[in-house]
Amino acid sequence: MHGCTSPKRASDTAAPDKHISWTMHSNVEQMKTLAKILRKEREGILNWWDKKLHQRDP
Repeated sequence: MHGCTSPKRASDTAAPDKHISWTMHSNVEQMKTLAKILRKEREGILNWWDKKLHQRDP
């Protein structure tokens, strides 16, 4: 999985990766463009999300 380092991270990324893959088969070019951006920025988005989730942990 694109540089995932832990099993938890791999399982957390399965749904977004599947969605991006599905979107790449769209006939709407704007959706393909969005999917390409999400794929390119994937690690940064996941890191941001992880940081936000861990800030809420007591």
